[in-house]
Amino acid sequence: RPYMRADQASSNLRQHDAEVDATLKSLNNQIESIRSPEGSRKNPARTCRDLKLCHPEWKSGDYWIDPNQGCTLDAIKVFCNMETGETCVYPNPAKIPRKNWWTSKSKDRKHVWFGETINGGFQFSYGDDSSAPNTASIQMTFLRLLSTDASQNITYHCRNSIAFMDEASGNLKKARA
Repeated sequence: RPYMRADQASSNLRQHDAEVDATLKSLNNQIESIRSPEGSRKNPARTCRDLKLCHPEWKSGDYWIDPNQGCTLDAIKVFCNMETGETCVYPNPAKIPRKNWWTSKSKDRKHVWFGETINGGFQFSYGDDSSAPNTASIQMTFLRLLSTDASQNITYHCRNSIAFMDEASGNLKKARA
């Protein structure tokens, strides 16, 4: 009888092979989902740029990203501009209430200086209420680290009002909306 050093054939080799095959298949699927994310909640991209690089034919729209690449439960829904690769994070709330700004409700209504009457302005943040409180803040931090530049657009709808004053010159003309 030949001498064996714990390398003899195992009787449960087939079951072991099936487990190894299943593990390898699972690992392969995980690697593929990292290499080519779908932008879904279950398989978010790191940024919209990454999604555009993996899928240049995809159209602009809503996708899920996970810049910190942690658990996918903290992924955030964003708008991806697939022409530029830009990631656009939605504000919360999306809109502030429309309001008329007058000094009184009588017939001789006088407009008010908006900046003096809004009592601290309107606060907004990013992300939605269905996520954990700091989710969007954490993801925005990682998104900043992955980005070379950023911009912010705020749309101001108005009629005969002044949105901005150049304090250095006192000029209001460029700010009339």
